[in-house]
Amino acid sequence: MEAGELHVLAGLAYDAAMGECGWDAVGHALLALVGGRTATFWVGDPRRGEVDTLFASAPPEALQLYAEYYCARDIWTQGYLDLMRARGMGADTPAMIGTELVSESEVRRSEIYNDFMRGFGMFDLVGNVSPLGDAGFLTLGIHRPEDAERYGVRERDLLGLALPHLRRALRLRHRLKAAEEAPAVLDLLPMAGAVVDAGLRLVQANRAALALAAPGGPLRLERCGAPAGPPLVTAARVADRAVLERLVRAVALGASPGGGMRLSAADGGALALIAIPLPGRLGGGPGPSAPRRVLLLVRNLAGVPPPVPLLRDVFGLGQGEAEVAAALVGGVSAEAVAEARGVAVATVRGQIRSILAKTGASGLRELERMMALLAG
Repeated sequence: MEAGELHVLAGLAYDAAMGECGWDAVGHALLALVGGRTATFWVGDPRRGEVDTLFASAPPEALQLYAEYYCARDIWTQGYLDLMRARGMGADTPAMIGTELVSESEVRRSEIYNDFMRGFGMFDLVGNVSPLGDAGFLTLGIHRPEDAERYGVRERDLLGLALPHLRRALRLRHRLKAAEEAPAVLDLLPMAGAVVDAGLRLVQANRAALALAAPGGPLRLERCGAPAGPPLVTAARVADRAVLERLVRAVALGASPGGGMRLSAADGGALALIAIPLPGRLGGGPGPSAPRRVLLLVRNLAGVPPPVPLLRDVFGLGQGEAEVAAALVGGVSAEAVAEARGVAVATVRGQIRSILAKTGASGLRELERMMALLAG
């Protein structure tokens, strides 16, 4: 019977992760598995104010009170955190009976029991707190009241058999949720945007970026490896491909803080592509030395200059330098700018050297790409 209950519980967890049933079904299956009266089951990281309650026997106002006050005073959770610090914060932890973490006498003396949990019939506990990587933590407590039979090794071991399925299901839920949200965020960008890894495998792209990969566009999506695997992003023009590969790899591996290149369009026009490393958890690497994911931004080099005040504010350019930088957009020569401004060519060239130093651009072509991204 217990093997059948575990099988059902695992199936419900994966179904809930994919949105095919509610997490309430998982919570009730957990209660049935170990003979609990009440349960609380949530994921997230309360240190960041991110708590997603998946199942709870307590009413919503009690959950809010717990999150705002009692979470920091939860003696069982603190016991688990001490265990994780001893084992390493990324390691899975076992299911445990409450008395393996905190003695009954400590529970009876605690603020959280006397002022909060006793009112909901929560005294004896079997549960788990486990790290879930980017998804935060799994926190699960299944309770019995003080007058009920105490949990034993049997219930603890049953929950221990269920935990790997719960963790995998919750990590799957997090990945699916991120996959649903990321395109919507990218679609807020006023230009084409795509996220790739160090090998140019596509992670996410907005509609504008996918349009650039249509036949005749400056980008291509090429299949490689398994049919269900992510496509590779590459340049349609052969001469641009090696440049794109070197740029993305350098940014992903931390050899460059970011950079840009010029993409050629089929109609003879030009586009600016900027590569930026994604920070922190968005970057997808397991550690500071791991390759980062890279955000690619692409827009037309249409010869429309950004506003002069914006150039002053962003790069700290003087008024004359900002006017010269704007005048250079579209491939205008220093001689033409000097003639239009009624000054010597040497004066404009001196201003260009100052502009390149202040913007960090390696040359006029990179400056033009930067101007394109700032243009309205």
